[in-house]
Formats: sequence, structure tokens, C-alpha cells
Amino acid sequence: LLTVIAVATLLVAVVGATFAYFSLTATNESSTTGTISTPKIGTATISSVNSSLTLTLTPEDMSKENINHIYYASTNGEGKDSSSAITIAKADLKDAQDGSTYKCEANVEVTATGGMLDALQSGWAKLSLTGTGVDGSVSEAGDIDIATLKNGQKGSYTGTATLTADTSGTGTSDILSAVLSFTNVDANQSAVAGQTLTVTIKVTGGTCTLQTGE
Repeated sequence: LLTVIAVATLLVAVVGATFAYFSLTATNESSTTGTISTPKIGTATISSVNSSLTLTLTPEDMSKENINHIYYASTNGEGKDSSSAITIAKADLKDAQDGSTYKCEANVEVTATGGMLDALQSGWAKLSLTGTGVDGSVSEAGDIDIATLKNGQKGSYTGTATLTADTSGTGTSDILSAVLSFTNVDANQSAVAGQTLTVTIKVTGGTCTLQTGE
């Protein structure tokens, strides 16, 4: 009887050890595979769009019957009653992953030259910069009084825009637009007769930063 009990005890010990052995071996031989993937970042570029805005005023435009009339520059010199904003800087995205979002920023410098500049009084000529988050030494509306740009003064401004890739990995967005205007005010403007004014909006730099991606 003692012999039977001893053998049974030994079998239990061996079986238990056997299960423990195989269990330990299985744990050691298991593995987990980890995979890391990155989105297509793509490229976003900032460019200047329109290089010339023109406004030509006639004697009739500056007559007393047209006092308080505002005239607007355009890309072709026509349509001077249209106040539509004209794109100055834009961002283009390509080879990106669908849904990737970029924050693009464009910096511009505004200067003015011409014989009309010295004769300008405040409120006569105005440049309005528009866009998402126009920033600089301007009012909230982004209005720049050209009379403040005398003696080589410069104005530096920044605009931002959000650019999101579509299913083809591309996208485009206007960053900064401009409206250049001249007002026939109820004042003596004879000093600007026959004179020209050139307002230069130069894109001096910019960056596009990836914000989100799937």
C-alpha cells in the first residue's frame, strides 16, 4: 500500500512538472509583431500670384459730381468699381496624404513710390489686406493708409491659412488678398492731378507646417 501511494505521488509530481515545463516553453516561444507606418507628408509651397494691379482715373472720376466715390485697382486696369479682393499669395499642396492639414503663413512687405505719394493725405488711398488671420500694424480690418508709407516707410504683415489635402493628395488656398483703392474726397486733390502712385506688395517669405495627418 505504501508502495502504491508512493508511485501515485511520483506520477502526480511528474505530470505537474511536465505541464509546467510545456507552459513555460510556450510562453518563451510566443511573439508579437509591431509595425510602424508614416503618412505621406507631401510638399506645400507659397507663391505670389498677381504681380500688377492698375487703377487709371479720369478727370470725370475726380469731378465734384463724383465726390466720395471710391475707385478700385484691378489686374487689368478695368472694372474700377469692383471691390473684389485679388489674391496676392497662395499655398499649393501636392503628394500629401488625404486629410493631412497644413498651416501656411505668408509674409509680405508693403511700400509706396511715385509723385502722388508726397501729396497724399490720410484717407485718400488705402490698401486692404484680407485673409485668415492678417497680422501687422494695421486695424482689425487690415486697412493700410498709403499716406503712412511716405519717406521710404515700409509695412510688414503676415497672413495665415489652413490647407487640407483632398483624396488626390493636393490642395490650394489663398493666404493673402488685397484691395487697393482711391477715394475722391470732398477736399482739394489738385496736387495729385497728373501724378502716379505705385504700391508694391512683396512676398518676402513664408512657411507651411504639417498639423495633422491620419
